[in-house]
Amino acid sequence: MQGDKIVSGQSGWFYKLADRLKTWQAIGAGMLVLVLFAAGGLLGRGTFRPAVLVGSVGSTGAVTISAQLCLIFAYQGLYGFVYANIGLMVGLFMLGLVIGSVIIKQYVMRRVARWGHLAVVDLAMAAVLLAIPLAVRFLSSLQGSSTSQVLVHWLLMSIITITGIMGGLAFPLACQLLAQHRASQPRAAGIGAIAGQLDAAETFGSAGGALVTGVLMVPALGLTATAITLACWKLTSAATLLLVKSDPKV
Repeated sequence: MQGDKIVSGQSGWFYKLADRLKTWQAIGAGMLVLVLFAAGGLLGRGTFRPAVLVGSVGSTGAVTISAQLCLIFAYQGLYGFVYANIGLMVGLFMLGLVIGSVIIKQYVMRRVARWGHLAVVDLAMAAVLLAIPLAVRFLSSLQGSSTSQVLVHWLLMSIITITGIMGGLAFPLACQLLAQHRASQPRAAGIGAIAGQLDAAETFGSAGGALVTGVLMVPALGLTATAITLACWKLTSAATLLLVKSDPKV
């Protein structure tokens, strides 16, 4: 082990390849994908703007599941075992999704959804991701104290719930934004098609995020660099949403 990396020194071509991965490469790859989505939307001047929302929702799916994995790994390292509480972790994450969805449902029923609103959610998600390594460092400094395990348990469980809330806020808001956009088109898509498109993007992002984070990023980069990489992805997503927001046609 080197720092918080877990592949250094292991044999096999995959581990050797993973050990060469640099943080800037992982950040750049994710940012490039989001920028390409944004470029398609901006150049399309409305026609391809849903690509920006699809990219945002897909990155949200990837980032929320990746954050959950990071927190599970951190819990295992700090608490000593995770198996007895894995069901609680997943349950709290799903509860957060429900809470976020209920909150944003009440909001969009009273107001017109704006692109800037989703950008704010992305920024909040980035802040949560950056808080993960800070929380882990803080909890690590308390190891050995009488309250360390209690703090590890409740602080990491709270962050897992907040991560779920962020995901729950993003999906309905993106659906509302896409529905508003489609309504202005000559052949407006139904709400089922809109929800299906974004649900597919979020599910695909979650699958890819779980695979890349669990198999490659955390083992090769470590928890801190992975969290920073994920935060950069959401900052890029927020930036693309704010760029699209500036066009009055949206």
